[in-house]
Amino acid sequence: MGAYKSVVVSAGKGGWGGPLTITPTDDRPYIYSVTGGGIHPVAARIAELTGGTPFDGFKSSVPFDKIAVAVIDCGGTARVGVYPMKKVLTVIFTQQAQLAHLRCSLLQNFLSQV
Repeated sequence: MGAYKSVVVSAGKGGWGGPLTITPTDDRPYIYSVTGGGIHPVAARIAELTGGTPFDGFKSSVPFDKIAVAVIDCGGTARVGVYPMKKVLTVIFTQQAQLAHLRCSLLQNFLSQV
């Protein structure tokens, strides 16, 4: 059993959402980095502060129910929408990600009202 700690991530200038309280557990130990360039520095820092396990999501995968948080720097609609829909806390970077998230949210709101 790990000795995990919590960390709070708040939106930066121009950001939205949150704050997120991230606490890995024995069931959800992974700080999942989906950035295409190894472990993102933010994912590494979250892992360092919480005791979670950093994981490169471009090189391999783990089940969604094992991820404490996904750190994403891609604005792709699938990446922005998939993790939140699977109930995975998500930290997203880039303006493209914000626009893709907005499109996903608008689509989900529309579909839920149909």
